[in-house]
Amino acid sequence: MTTMTQRTPTGTSAAPRAAKWAPLAVILCGTFVYVLDFFVVNVALPDIQRSLGASPAAILWVVAGYGLTSAAFLVCGARLGDHYGRRRLFCAGLAVFTVTSALCAAAPDSGFLIAARLAQGIGAAIMAPNVLSILGTTYTGSDRVRAISVYGMVMGIAAAGGQLLGGLLINANVAGLGWRAIFWVNVPVGIAALVVAPRLVSESRAGQGLCITPLTTTVLSHADPATAGSVAGALSTAQQVGNSIGVAVTGVLFFGALGHGYGVAFERSVLQMGALLLVVIALTRLMPGRRATA
Repeated sequence: MTTMTQRTPTGTSAAPRAAKWAPLAVILCGTFVYVLDFFVVNVALPDIQRSLGASPAAILWVVAGYGLTSAAFLVCGARLGDHYGRRRLFCAGLAVFTVTSALCAAAPDSGFLIAARLAQGIGAAIMAPNVLSILGTTYTGSDRVRAISVYGMVMGIAAAGGQLLGGLLINANVAGLGWRAIFWVNVPVGIAALVVAPRLVSESRAGQGLCITPLTTTVLSHADPATAGSVAGALSTAQQVGNSIGVAVTGVLFFGALGHGYGVAFERSVLQMGALLLVVIALTRLMPGRRATA
């Protein structure tokens, strides 16, 4: 009696799996640099002030301007994506973000840097809500849950590691760039995502462009599909306003403790962010759950 064994090629499942998750990797490049630029600039402010001779008011605009324009144009970015195509607007926003990052890095004075940061925020606002819409239309079921988890993880890494990355880049002083390296780092990431996005990310319009983060899923669960894009944009705006306030509070603590040294300033900032995270976790536990239907 002869027994026939059939071997399955090891590479047959790897290729479809890579193709399935490639769009997520592309759009999360945009998410990473978008969130990163809320935080990475904080540790560079003293160097920027010395290098450009910026006033305290100008430094405040360098920090707040990005958050202001990114929050103000989020709803607009979401609706434009619903109408003209999410991938198209994601690429357009990322292109604006990448170009303005280069302009920030090359800024000759504080006024130029402020203008570039304001424009950078507009690019981020066009890009960010379409990341969420693409994620919602590309993945379903358990794949959507995994995509949401990775999305949240990337946002957390960018937020928590932003100031650390900024400090490392400034201390490394790559090619003598100093603080300018914190903006140059966005350029290769943006270019790489722009090159592969047309091939890996599918286009979509209208429909249900949801902002599907764990916090907002409960709020959006009963949203009308016809207006879900606008609802997602409004919720994203609220989130970014909160981000801006968080950056301001962290900045006050950081620079208030800077007289005691960078170590103490970082320690107090991390403790503040850790305490805030615990509060968020506690509040999340109080959110209403969805009961399973029989």
